[in-house]
Amino acid sequence: MSASTVKHRRQELGLKGPWSTKKSLDPAVGKQIVVDEMANDLSRHTGSRMMQQRIAFHTGVQLTCDFVNDVMHNHDAEGFVLCNPTSKRVFRVKKFPVGIHHCWAADGHDKLYKIGFPIWAIIEDATSNWLDA
Repeated sequence: MSASTVKHRRQELGLKGPWSTKKSLDPAVGKQIVVDEMANDLSRHTGSRMMQQRIAFHTGVQLTCDFVNDVMHNHDAEGFVLCNPTSKRVFRVKKFPVGIHHCWAADGHDKLYKIGFPIWAIIEDATSNWLDA
C-alpha cells in the first residue's frame, strides 16, 4: 500500500495526526483533555509519552508529546519527580571471575512451556560462553 493511499484513507475516515490536531484544536480544550487524563492517574507515575498514548486511547484525540509534556509540567511538576526515570536503570557490577566453571548464569522463559518448547540457556560466567548440553 502506498503512502498516498494511506493519506487518502485517513482523510476519508477523518483521522488526524497530532500536528494537524494541534493546529485545529483550541489549546484550552487540549489542556483540559490532558488535565482530565492526569486526574485518572492516581499514582502520578505516568510519563508524558504514556499519557499521550492514554489520551489517544481513551478520547481518540492525538496530541503532540511536547504539548502533553508542557501541560503536565505546568499542572503537576512534582509528578515528574515521583516518576523518577533514573530508578528504572539496571544496576551493573563489574565481574571478577575466580576461574572457569566457578559460576554459571542461567535464564529461562516458560511462556512456550505449555506447547512443549521451554527456552533455557546457561552461560559460563568467566568466559561468557554458552554451555552445550
